[in-house]
Amino acid sequence: KGLLVHNQRQLTRIYPNGTRIISSNMEAEDVCAAWSSGCHMVALNFQTWDAAMQLNAALFAVNGMCGYVRKPELQWIPQNPRPWPPPGIGRPHKFRLRVLSAQHLPKKDGERCIPHKWDQYHPKCRFNEENLLAGNVVSPEIGVELVGGRMSKLTDVALRRATVDNWMDAEPHFEALSNPEEGNGLLPAWNFDVCCLVWHPKESFLRLSVYRQRRTRLPRRKELIAYEVIPVWCLRLGYRSIPLRAPSGSYIRDCALLVFISMRACDFAMAES
Repeated sequence: KGLLVHNQRQLTRIYPNGTRIISSNMEAEDVCAAWSSGCHMVALNFQTWDAAMQLNAALFAVNGMCGYVRKPELQWIPQNPRPWPPPGIGRPHKFRLRVLSAQHLPKKDGERCIPHKWDQYHPKCRFNEENLLAGNVVSPEIGVELVGGRMSKLTDVALRRATVDNWMDAEPHFEALSNPEEGNGLLPAWNFDVCCLVWHPKESFLRLSVYRQRRTRLPRRKELIAYEVIPVWCLRLGYRSIPLRAPSGSYIRDCALLVFISMRACDFAMAES
């Protein structure tokens, strides 16, 4: 609360400790918490394209990558920054996402990437690597994450009124994982449903990840092959085709997810009736 009030009149910059020798970044939840507290600049290591950098790119894409994004109104209006009920708690939003299918998923990192003019400076980008083998068939699975703000698990899809218990159970990170679609990376289908309560849509991000199972002597490991991150307040509802990016951040040619998105406000009850 104090940091949010402070940032209404002062500038705050968050940056990695200067004595660090590795290029890791903050956790994605911590980056979102800094933005939610009104911090103006959160410095990240661009050479490490992890979840924090993916969220950072999604946030600044809202304003055409010009380098500036206006803060939500509740962060700069001079008022009690977190009254009870907190901002948005009076009208929580029931978020539902159904992942229907995908098309033309890559078999490995860097395959069929669409280059941009700035990618020549990116050490991880590789383009047009088409050395495909017949055995390189992927078994993809979908990971759906909501990061930032607060989210509550929703067991009753028909819920029309949220309660204080839902608010108390809310966390800054929500994740769900589908079952793998064995041996089908061309046109896999899941019909995977995810439903939760989003309390602060202006502070939350949707991260869609496609993993493949790596078969080794050890237990199976997930490997990220495609993803996309979208601010929740920028989502368009209904049936949508979402282009996917390679782990390096470049879009993949002809690769997309077909999803259905719905989000609507529901009532909030201060006490159980």
